[in-house]
Amino acid sequence: MVMKMNNVKLYKYFSFFLLIFLFCIPSDAFNSEKVGTILSVSGAATITRDNKTFDAIKDDPIYKFDTIETLENSRLKLHFSDDSIISLTENSRLVIKKYSGSEGSKKDVSVLELLNGDLRAVSGRSSLEVHTPNAVAAARGTEFYVWMCDKESGVAVLQGEVEFWLMEHPDWREIIKEGFTIFSRNNEQPGFPSPITPELIIELEKISNDISNDNSNDNSNDNSNDNSNDNSNDNGDDTHCGQCEVLDDENHCVPDNTMDPGPCQKCSNGIPVPDNSEDPGMCKKCLNGSPVSDNSEDPGRCKKCSGGSAVPDNSEDPGTCLKCSGGNSVPDDLEDPGLCKKCSGGSAVPDNLDDPGQCRKCSGGNTVSDDLQDPGICYKCSGGNSVYDDFEHCSDGDICSINDRCQGGGCKGDFDPSPIDPSCI
Repeated sequence: MVMKMNNVKLYKYFSFFLLIFLFCIPSDAFNSEKVGTILSVSGAATITRDNKTFDAIKDDPIYKFDTIETLENSRLKLHFSDDSIISLTENSRLVIKKYSGSEGSKKDVSVLELLNGDLRAVSGRSSLEVHTPNAVAAARGTEFYVWMCDKESGVAVLQGEVEFWLMEHPDWREIIKEGFTIFSRNNEQPGFPSPITPELIIELEKISNDISNDNSNDNSNDNSNDNSNDNSNDNGDDTHCGQCEVLDDENHCVPDNTMDPGPCQKCSNGIPVPDNSEDPGMCKKCLNGSPVSDNSEDPGRCKKCSGGSAVPDNSEDPGTCLKCSGGNSVPDDLEDPGLCKKCSGGSAVPDNLDDPGQCRKCSGGNTVSDDLQDPGICYKCSGGNSVYDDFEHCSDGDICSINDRCQGGGCKGDFDPSPIDPSCI
């Protein structure tokens, strides 16, 4: 009986100390795997994890299911293990719903939920989806912006392509190409994508530029002295600047107008702007900073422009002894290239068997005089022409030609071979 009582006491003691041990374990131990770190903070931001909210500090780890929120006049940048970069503007709220892992491929999908505000995303090795309360932007290796504000969700694509659809209209989907934007208000199905305007680019670039130029952490005053040496190289690996920016010696993003931001764009004051003078390629032209179809362009022999692409044009004449077939110039040996010539293998070659006419012959593909020909009674060939020959021998009564007859063995003129009876007139 005493032994049984001792066992009960031991069980109670064990349970008590087990509970104490569990309470002492950091909450991160029960959380999901670490998915990345806070790259930089400007102003004030918070992380909510396991129903606890604390300040977001530079170099802090982030975990799956974390909720990250920026306050007014604040910016924050996240670096994920698959090398995705997410930049948040002020008054933004982001939830890490799903993460594919640092070894992710494009078949794996990470899901972030933007409940409010704006973000800029540079996707890494895995595919990335950004959900808002009413829309989804799915990227496959690209750079894009997403915003959610007052029931308006939108996306603007700087590089690559993004598939955009609405929660309430899952059957409607639109591929947003580089240089275009689209948005939906009040869950209404939007129209067609439109080109990104320079004004919109300026506003969107502020999302990343403000953070790139201010990587200090206002919330880490207590540790500023301890971390001064470590923070000097914190941005050494952060090379995700804007399309028209480069890193300076202090690892800050600065404008570089020599960069190429893409087709029909150029860099001006560190941001991409339309460049309609650029040639975006065959059968295209630049309009409002985006490539559009140009069917007036000539793409070359046996082709024409249609819908912004070069297509076959078999109605075109590519030249002598040639014809168009399947958009290419091919030999046409049935064509007649002219006197004393014939088509062979798509080229005009001499045809000395051709007959160019009286007193002429073909030689080397050209017509030349042939004075050895006999153009008829009372005529001879001279210099390639048929001329009168008074000395030609003939038989009396032979009609040489009109107004000529043979008389005394020679040709005489002034003869009408068919006199008209006056009574018939």
